[in-house]
Parts: sequence; C-alpha cells; structure tokens
Amino acid sequence: MTIVLHIGFPKTGSSALQYGFEKNREILAANGIHYGQGHVSALTSRGGITSGNGARLAQYLVPRRRTPDFDEAAFAERFASRYVSADHPISLISSEALAFAEPAMLARFASQVVRNDDVVVVAIIRDIYGHARSAWMQGIKRAASSRDFDAFSIESYAAHQVDLLRAYVAALGRERIRLLHYETEKHDLLAAMLRVLGVDAVVDTSLPAINRSLSSAEIEVLRACNAAHRDPAISRLLSDMLIEKYPDRSSHAEVDPEIVARFEARYGDDVAWVNDTFFAGRPTLRVAAPPREPSAAPAAVAAEAIWLDVVAALAGRVRELETPRRPKAAAKAGKAQKSADAAAAVDEAAPGGKGPGDKGPGDKGPKSKPSRSKPSSGKAAGARPAKTALHKTALQKLPPWLRKGLRKIGIRSAKKTAG
Repeated sequence: MTIVLHIGFPKTGSSALQYGFEKNREILAANGIHYGQGHVSALTSRGGITSGNGARLAQYLVPRRRTPDFDEAAFAERFASRYVSADHPISLISSEALAFAEPAMLARFASQVVRNDDVVVVAIIRDIYGHARSAWMQGIKRAASSRDFDAFSIESYAAHQVDLLRAYVAALGRERIRLLHYETEKHDLLAAMLRVLGVDAVVDTSLPAINRSLSSAEIEVLRACNAAHRDPAISRLLSDMLIEKYPDRSSHAEVDPEIVARFEARYGDDVAWVNDTFFAGRPTLRVAAPPREPSAAPAAVAAEAIWLDVVAALAGRVRELETPRRPKAAAKAGKAQKSADAAAAVDEAAPGGKGPGDKGPGDKGPKSKPSRSKPSSGKAAGARPAKTALHKTALQKLPPWLRKGLRKIGIRSAKKTAG
C-alpha cells in the first residue's frame, strides 16, 4: 500500500487539481488509486474552492490547526478507515494544509500511523517572483490589504515553499519526494500529476479557472477599496464577485526588475539548492522567468467599469444587511422595485452620471432638490444591522462619482454611521 500526499504548495493550483481528482475519481479508481471524499465537494462548492480531502490528516500533522474535538490517538486508529481502500494499492490525500506539517509529526505519521505502508509526497513549487506576487494578491483578495507589491516584497514576503520542502526532506528523505515545477506544468497541471501517479489512461485533464489572479486594474481598484473599508469580509465579497463574473479576464503584469534583483540576492541559494536536489542541477526553478516577447495584449478593462461592478456589489450587500426579513409573498412583491433601485444607484455612480436634480449642459429650468430620505437604520423588527461603514479620511480619497454612488446606496463614513 502506498499513501500519496499532495501537499500543494500554496498558490500552485491545488483547488483546480482537487476538482480534477473528484471529476476523475472513477478513472483513478480503475487505475488503482483511491481518492476519498472531502468534507466539501470540489464539484459542487461555490467557485470550486475547497481544501481537498486531507483536512483531518492536516490536523494530525499540524497541531496548531486542531479543533477542540480532535483526538490524536483516535485519529491514528481510524486513519485507514478514513483514507485507505483495501481494493486500491494507492491512496491519494490532497490538502495545501499538509505543507505545514511539523517534522516530528511527519516522522510519527510514517512510523506509527501508516507503519509498513510507503509514503510518497508530491509537491508543486513556483518561481519566486510569481509566488510572491500571488501571495501579495491573496492578501488583497482575502485580507483587505492595500499595500503595493514593492512594499510587500520588502516587508512581508518569505519564500516559505523552499523552507517547507526542506522540512519534508529532513523528515522523510529526498527519495520520497516528487517535485513538479508549476511554470513548466501549469498549462496541463492535472496531466503532470497523473503522470507522477502512473496513470496513462485517456483522461479529460481540462480544469476550470479557480481563484484566478486579478488584473492590474482590478488590483488597483480593490486596493483603494481596502484602504477605505479595511474589512476582509468586503474584500472577499468584491474579489469573489470579479473572479466569478469574469473568469477569463487577463491578469498579465510586467515584471519589476528591481524586485527581481532583490529576490536574486535573497533567494538565489535556495533556488540553487532546489535545482541541485530535485532537477539534476538544471535551472528549472527560477527567481523569475525571462521577459516574454512583445505580443498583442488583450484590451485592458477600464478602472471605471470595475468601479461600477464594485458599487453594484456593495449596493446588493447593504440592502441584504439592512432589509428586514419578510414573508415570501412580500419579498416577491418588492423584487421588481428593488432591482430598479439597484440599477438607478449604479447609473448615478457612473462617471458623468447625473443624480436627481443634477442639471446637465442642455438642461433648462429650476433645479429640483433631491430626496433627503434616510437609509434604513436596520432597527426594524427582524432586521440585521448594517455593518458596511467606510473610514472618513479614506472615503474622501475615492473618486467623487463613487462617493456619490456609495452615499446613494446607504454607505456613509464610519464617523457619520456611528453618529
């Protein structure tokens, strides 16, 4: 029996691979590979973003991830029933969380849990610059970060994928590690994984775009939003909306030579160790790929269009938080009016858009005053209070037309909301 651990590393297409494992579960089984069901199915989850089928094993190998109900001894006894099939010689377990296993727990897992079974680890490593940029972008998407890439590369980035690889080698030995290079294999990542697993059957290796990178314009818009709201829940809402609405949007960005030089000085020895240890000294892993030949880049999406999507998403979120729960019949009756209100809010937020009472160049007659009705306070029976409030100083830095749109849909500065 062989236990294969797919450990990531983070930001190397793990979510897409786990989708592929589930999609091709029957083909894997026919080739002697058992891939057990995870807590959440990658095929049915929103966006296909899951943690694979190795969450419980990750708790065993990474004690700081354990939930209060986790019992180490009980897990060791039940490992085979959870992950192993007697009808298949190979059991595949996949989770990025496995990458952070403690060396002592890895040794205990090999000697006390799987015992006579062989353990093989499959990892995917990414060029330093691309990995750093992806990690920076993840902070913008999920943690409301507003830093630029240069500051992130100086203050926060560490090439932990190399450190994690060293820990696995120290605990289990080089001979148990299979390492793939992300940039070499990314155009058919599942085919590369199946090759390592020894599957030569005809398989549909196409994978959906899951958690794609952001375009340069999307990054700048979300950074401005993050500086204003500083709320990870909102950054997740907005990034998920953009990724799901535009799954094929181009995310190409030029490489910054100053950051590359900084990474060369900092991580050159780590890159050389990986190439010597796993790629027979060939320069497979790099700090950064050489610049690409100039080509016709896809038309850039204007920042104004992205801001409109942001306003529309926030409009829906604020109304969801502030609207009292109503019976189905009443909710259905108000649906048409709600849609019209949201469309009007977006129209007024657009560059050059006119709100109620605004007078354009050709307009004549007196200017009527806009309605001063206040947004719902969320205090009605059954209502959930609004949680969206922007810091006043940051709000003032946003484009005037966006501030107008945000006020229209009920988002005020933190100071005004509190008062």
